[in-house]
Amino acid sequence: MRRADRLYRITDYLRGRRLTTARWLASRLDVSVRTIYRDIADLMDVVRATRRFPFLSFGSSRGACAYGSALSAPGRPDVAGIL
Repeated sequence: MRRADRLYRITDYLRGRRLTTARWLASRLDVSVRTIYRDIADLMDVVRATRRFPFLSFGSSRGACAYGSALSAPGRPDVAGIL
């Protein structure tokens, strides 16, 4: 399974269940518990990035990561250095 697919499935599982353990996710996705911890950390980084830079609209209706128009939008800070 590709990493992007796995991250999507983790997000799906977390949204659909009240309580989910890393061990349960690892068994469902056939990866190690450590991989689940790493993936969760990466997902948290994405959440932090979208809170810090809200114009980076990951998962918006415009695409998986629609930041191109934000770079040229008037009044937006220059983010070329951080991407």
